[in-house]
Amino acid sequence: MTTINDEQTPRAATAADFAALGDQQFILLNTYRRSGVAVPTAVWFANGDGRLFFQTGPEAGKVKRLRANARVTIAPSTRIGEPLGSALNARAHVLSGAEAEQAEAALHAKYGEQRQQLMQQMSQGGRTMERAYIAIEPIGAGE
Repeated sequence: MTTINDEQTPRAATAADFAALGDQQFILLNTYRRSGVAVPTAVWFANGDGRLFFQTGPEAGKVKRLRANARVTIAPSTRIGEPLGSALNARAHVLSGAEAEQAEAALHAKYGEQRQQLMQQMSQGGRTMERAYIAIEPIGAGE
């Protein structure tokens, strides 16, 4: 496991970095435990309004970690989480209301039928369909 202190320091993400990720299918998202240990997860994502969006279950560990620490690193990756590029620092937070609807629309536009089939398979398998939508944002120059 990697901790915050022993990582090579990634540079701050910019809106241009997010735009450059556009055609990638997955990003490797690192959220951080209170101890500073990184927890990597490959996620589907979509761009929108200068941010990246993804969804997960509302009780997922990454949601709990993000509520405690908004700092994340992201990198383009394979579906199994093998990085395909350099990591970038960003921040993330859970969305609600119209922002969650914007995230859903962006994810649907990018993944369409493929995502719909996955959601149907998950619901048939007894998994909850309740979703938490997360926005990842660039870190401002002064942060």
